Amino acid sequence: MIKFFKNLYYKQSLTTQITLLIILVFITFFVIQFFLNTTFFPNFYEQRQIDAFAERNQEYIENMSGVVNDDYYSIMYTFSQNNNVVTVMVDENFNLLTSEPAQLSVNVRDTLSSFSYNAIIANYRVIRSTDNISGVIRQFDDNYWIFTTLNINQEIIYVTPCNDPSCRVVNGQVLSQEVPNNVNHAFKNDEIVEFEISKLTASFLAPYRYDDGYRYMSSFGPRNTQVYVNPIGDNFVVSVFSLENTSTIVSILSNYQNLVYLSAVILILLYSFRIGSVASKPIKRVERVAFEISNLNFDLEATEFKSKEAISLSKSINSLSKNLREALENLNHNNRELMDLYKDQSQQVDLKKQLVSSISHELKTPLMIIQVTIQGIIDGVIPTEDISEEFETALQEINRSTLLIQDLLDVYRLDSKEAPLIRQEFNFSKMVEALHKEFKLVIHQENFNYLESIENNVFIKADPKLLKRVLSNFMTNALKYTPFGETIEVNLRQDVDFITFEIINYGTKIDEAILTNIWAPFYRGSNDQIERSATPGSGIGLYLVSEILKAHHFEFGINNLKNGIRAYIIIKNDHLT
Repeated sequence: MIKFFKNLYYKQSLTTQITLLIILVFITFFVIQFFLNTTFFPNFYEQRQIDAFAERNQEYIENMSGVVNDDYYSIMYTFSQNNNVVTVMVDENFNLLTSEPAQLSVNVRDTLSSFSYNAIIANYRVIRSTDNISGVIRQFDDNYWIFTTLNINQEIIYVTPCNDPSCRVVNGQVLSQEVPNNVNHAFKNDEIVEFEISKLTASFLAPYRYDDGYRYMSSFGPRNTQVYVNPIGDNFVVSVFSLENTSTIVSILSNYQNLVYLSAVILILLYSFRIGSVASKPIKRVERVAFEISNLNFDLEATEFKSKEAISLSKSINSLSKNLREALENLNHNNRELMDLYKDQSQQVDLKKQLVSSISHELKTPLMIIQVTIQGIIDGVIPTEDISEEFETALQEINRSTLLIQDLLDVYRLDSKEAPLIRQEFNFSKMVEALHKEFKLVIHQENFNYLESIENNVFIKADPKLLKRVLSNFMTNALKYTPFGETIEVNLRQDVDFITFEIINYGTKIDEAILTNIWAPFYRGSNDQIERSATPGSGIGLYLVSEILKAHHFEFGINNLKNGIRAYIIIKNDHLT
């Protein structure tokens, strides 16, 4: 028979074979699950309940053993509420202990009538002084009322119709309460409690010894109930715990699982015709991706995850595609970086050549002048009355060379990684305000109209010495190339995200050809304005300015306006305090 079914199976198509295998797996799993649910699960679930409650009961007994002044109410109440357990205390002869006081009562002041009522609660719930309590009460005796309907914090605790003429509605807050020292009053009329206590004796409990107490299955009624009896001093705590009925749970679980398995089998039958095409589709997809990779197209990915083999093959193809693409991208990126590096190094080499050439030229002239002057004095060629003037000329050339060398040292310092900027917080507004005082004499001599709009207390983090040199350079250039009697405007304003400093000198412009090369070292473009400085500049002032501002990562520039030239610096918020 087995051989017959085996031959029949191998004669089927791949789709049918896979479908039969899946159905067989589901049937096998269903049979095993049904067997476990009907035989193993009820005992397993019941034992789990018993073990879990035994641990909680042990903790409960330990807490009860530590009680002072026999005030067991709070512990018994919490245990009963959290575990749905009936628990009482009995004496050494297994008689139910009385409660002191006999009932749980509260003193409630009614919000509307302002009357106070001492009312008994037919429950053992703990009441807090902050709880809002409401319900229906009736006269119990001369001193007490009793709640027939009780709500605590708008939660219904119990409801009992009240037909007594003394019934009235009360709604207020608890002023005080009398709490019994145990919860026996709440369970003294419970049938199973009465039944179990009535049969408890030392001889009856002897066969049911368990740890530090006794445990046995109750014979009361049809309920599957366990009874725990534990000694507390001279007394005993009796706890009655009802196990959940597993037959209902097993029935629901079995019906649900049967529905799941049946649905799964139906779905397999409905989609079985697709299995054949699904089995071959991953190979075709991977083949297409491999063809695209061979044509250097790495955008297509294999996304077939229908089987372990398809997953492995798809991951391999995708990994190959990713590695080839990353390798090509890295190669292109390295080529671009190499080209940029070569271009940058070429520019640096050209700039250094230009600097060396320009420095040689700039230093050659003053040295020659100084040499000729000194040689003329030594040879007696220069008249005595002209020696002082010639020394003055030589001193000017020395000052000019000194300025050039100082600027070169500053450029070298900015370019050196071993000499970082000395950043510190300072008041930028005061530095800008000091410009007018520094150049006040020149402004007065040239009859300039000096305007300034400087916002107070603008603080930044920068190298104050270098930044002061930048401002002085901008102001010096503005004074050099502003016509007599024109206006120079200095502005400093702070916005939310950045600070803007600008110097505008009116009445002149810079040729666009000059603006393109203005930051290059030793660049001098033609301009109609005549420099007013007695001592010419070093020729690398704006180049030094650009290096300083680049080192600070500030935005800067010089541009033409309608009737003037604007030099500006923009400091973004990451340099604000």
